[in-house]
Amino acid sequence: MSDSGNLDNNKIEIRDNADVARPDRSSNTSVVPPPISTDAINPDVPAERGIMLCPKCGAVKVAKSRAQGSDQLFMRFIPRRPYRCLRCYHRFWHREKFLADKRRLSSWIYVIAGLALILLLKTQFQASPSEAIPQPAQFSLGDDPPRIASGATAGRSQVSQTHQANATTQPQQATDLTDDAKRDLIENLDFSTPQSIDQRLPAISKDELKRRLAEAKDKAQAVEIANLGKLANLNSAVSVQPAEQLSLLKLDINHRIEQWRKAWEVGDGQNYLQFYADNFVPGKSITRQEWQRQRLNRVVPERNIRLTLSAFKAEFLNENTQSKVTFDQFYQSNNFVENSRKELVLSKQGDQWYIVSERELVK
Repeated sequence: MSDSGNLDNNKIEIRDNADVARPDRSSNTSVVPPPISTDAINPDVPAERGIMLCPKCGAVKVAKSRAQGSDQLFMRFIPRRPYRCLRCYHRFWHREKFLADKRRLSSWIYVIAGLALILLLKTQFQASPSEAIPQPAQFSLGDDPPRIASGATAGRSQVSQTHQANATTQPQQATDLTDDAKRDLIENLDFSTPQSIDQRLPAISKDELKRRLAEAKDKAQAVEIANLGKLANLNSAVSVQPAEQLSLLKLDINHRIEQWRKAWEVGDGQNYLQFYADNFVPGKSITRQEWQRQRLNRVVPERNIRLTLSAFKAEFLNENTQSKVTFDQFYQSNNFVENSRKELVLSKQGDQWYIVSERELVK
C-alpha cells in the first residue's frame, strides 16, 4: 500500500517536470534566440577569422559592397572595406588584411617615394643658395665702369673679374681701419652741406635748376610754333578740289558740334559757353548776361544730362565761312525729357567755328 503511494507520487513529479520543460503551445509567444556573441560583430576583428555578422540585425548573409565616391581612395591606404547586409541592407565598414588589396602597398610606396624626393630637393636647395641666385657686380662711385668687350663671353668674363677684385679689396680696406680711426673719420665728416656725388656731376642749386627748366620749356614752345607754321604753309600750298574741301569742312563742323555736345552732357558750363561767338544773340528777349547765368545753372553735372544728336544736315554759305546745321536732338535729365529739331548757324572766326545763332525748328 505504501509502495503504490510512493509510485503515484513519483508519477506526479515526472508529470510536473514534463509540463515545465514543454513550451506552452496555446500562447503566441516565440522562442527567443540565444544572444549574439560580441566577438562576431566586432569591427576590429578581421572577417577572415570566422563568420561575419551584420552589426545591426546579426544576420549571416553579408556581402561586399561597391565603393562609392571617395571610398576607393580611402581603401587604397586604409585596410578596411564596406560590406552590406542582404537582410536589412545595412552598410558598414569592416577590417581586412593589409595585403588583401595589392594596390594598397603600391600606393604607400608612391607616397613615401614622393615625400623623400621633396625632402631631398629641399635640403639641396638650402645647402647651396648662393649658386641658385647669382650676385650682381659691385662698383664704387669713384671708379669708372668696366668696358664691355665685343662678344657676350668677353663681357661676362670682364664683369666677373671686376666683381672678384672688388670683393677682395673691400674686406682689406675695412680691416685696415681700427675702431678709433673709424670714429675719428665719422666725427670729421661735415653733414651740414650736401656732398657732390661725383666730380663730373656737381650739385646744382634750385635757381639753376629752375632756369634750365625754363629754357627747355621755351625751346619746346619755339619748336611747336615752328611746326605749326610749317603745317600752315603746307596746307596753303596744297591745292584741294572743291568736293574734297567740302568734305573736310563737314568733318570739321561735325567734330566741333560733337565737342559742344560733350561739354553740355558732362555739365562743364564754362567750356560750353566758349563754343558761342561774341556776337551771339539769344532769343526770347533776354540779354547775353541773363542767358549765360541761365545756362550755367542748367548745364551742371548734377542734372545727369543725356544728349543724343542724329540726322545731321550741313549747308555752307558766304564762300564757306558760315555753316547752317540742322539735326534731331534728344535731351534727357533728372526731371525733363525732350525730343526736338534744332538749327545752329556757325561762323568761322580765325581757325575755329563758333555758334552765332541757335533756334528750335518745328517738326
